[in-house]
Amino acid sequence: MLKFFRANPTIPLRFFITTRIEQHIQDRLEVPEVILDNLDRHGSEHDIEMFVEAEFQREAKRNRVIRAYIQQHGNWPTAYDRHELIDHIQGSFIFGSTLLKYILWNKGDGLTPMDRLPLALEMNPVLCVDCDPIIIGVQLFARPTYSSPIIRDSLFPPDFHRAAQPSSNEGIPQVLAPHPWLPGGNADGEVNNYVADPDSADFQHLCRMYTNVVENVVGLYPNPTGILKRNLIKNLHYWYTGVNVTFGGCTELFPYGQL
Repeated sequence: MLKFFRANPTIPLRFFITTRIEQHIQDRLEVPEVILDNLDRHGSEHDIEMFVEAEFQREAKRNRVIRAYIQQHGNWPTAYDRHELIDHIQGSFIFGSTLLKYILWNKGDGLTPMDRLPLALEMNPVLCVDCDPIIIGVQLFARPTYSSPIIRDSLFPPDFHRAAQPSSNEGIPQVLAPHPWLPGGNADGEVNNYVADPDSADFQHLCRMYTNVVENVVGLYPNPTGILKRNLIKNLHYWYTGVNVTFGGCTELFPYGQL
């Protein structure tokens, strides 16, 4: 099919692929000239199988550790492990891609790809096709700590307790009064050298949280134009709205003007 369309590029046929069709777009597509199909009905297991096989073969040619392992122990991964991995991916290319990056390309953990494969198979799969790959990556790369169940499995520790009622900002002054502290951080990433930051937001100057973010955004995008400028204006207003509803009394800043 691809060869045909390369040879005949003027044929009036176009493919529009999207994860979600907004209603106003779908209304325009429901015409005789358009054929709509839900790709989810067709499944992706065969495509994922080809993708996994290609990635392992590519890395085996490049990675000397994998080549040495195969020379000594035979094919890797085994047919059984490959089947287990494909089954574990559960049809999600996002999840599968992140798993393979962890298995094949993670650096600095002292493990080989052969060590990481069984670890990846033990991870709780993310059961959705639209999951944020950053969240999946955090779950995969988080080191074993007390917080790992929260990050990796979305579960609180067994001895975690919280009030069985909605919470709010009420009571913060009463907590801080006997335990005052100044915001800051450890200098140079070291320990036992906490340095206070007088410009940081604190519980007496909550609106600084808003202004600090605005200043950081301006530092990243000093002279935006076009769509970027418009979106920065809109998102900074959303940020102000949320902060002001929570804290109140903050003054909105307009570093890029207003729409």
